[in-house]
Amino acid sequence: MSLCSLCKKEAKLCNSHIFPKFFFKWIKETSATGRFRGGVNPNKPVQDGPKLKLLCKDCEEIFSKLETYFNNTFFHPYIDEYLDEYMAKTTKIDPIYYDERLLRFIISLQWRLLIMQMKDFQTDNDRFRTTLANKIEVWREYLLGDRKDTGAGKTHMLFLHNLINREGYLPQDISPNINSYLLRTADVTIFESKKKIFLYSKPAPFAFFTFLIPDNTKGFYNTMIRKNGNISPVQQMKNRKISHFLYNIRPNGAFASNVSSERQINKIEERCITNPEMFLNSTTYKIAQTAIMMSNFNNDMDNE
Repeated sequence: MSLCSLCKKEAKLCNSHIFPKFFFKWIKETSATGRFRGGVNPNKPVQDGPKLKLLCKDCEEIFSKLETYFNNTFFHPYIDEYLDEYMAKTTKIDPIYYDERLLRFIISLQWRLLIMQMKDFQTDNDRFRTTLANKIEVWREYLLGDRKDTGAGKTHMLFLHNLINREGYLPQDISPNINSYLLRTADVTIFESKKKIFLYSKPAPFAFFTFLIPDNTKGFYNTMIRKNGNISPVQQMKNRKISHFLYNIRPNGAFASNVSSERQINKIEERCITNPEMFLNSTTYKIAQTAIMMSNFNNDMDNE
């Protein structure tokens, strides 16, 4: 028996997923081998995402319902209807209508990730440390229904897509692994600079930003999440620093140690030869094709 991090009652804790289980299920189903590998140790196939003993059964059910809502309303509809087989944008621009469950889902994810990240997060800024600690409690109350708002800090959601069409403003020297990162990678961090701190999480082709100090940022258009409304995948992000963070810093960091051994490469090749149809139809392979095409582009992508 331990203390549930959400309801604060003693109970047997579940082995809770940090990122939703449906994300990793989709990664495996659309991979070239039917497996996926972690960024820290790419030579070891894993069956599931990271877990943490965090919630009791009742609180786990609260989050499970929110995950089902996001999966059915956003995750699969966006991938299946708004993106093509290469996960590039189609012509569909219809807005998706949502209710407060979207905000609750994002906050439930940010809350879990904040608890996980705080174990190793170090800062000399007392204001930042206090803000993060307070946010854990404010969001806990909001997720339980004991509070009607999420407190200070605006939350934004970005729909991500294959950049093969070269639309919009992108930073120079963009990561060669950018499409794999944007579309098939889970990532999370607490970003801190001298005057700014925000939370960032990214399950597959969605990115969530919650700005804490200051409580919002400039250059985001059609991205803010409210209690209800509608949001379209037609968005703009004209913020040079955030663009550099998303398209350079994070993918470069994610793939810095992602070097497979020769033995592991041979294993992957054997699986692909054994089932070539699965390999050729996989999202992994199709995204790799666009990466080769993008490597031939002239590096003329300008900042805003």
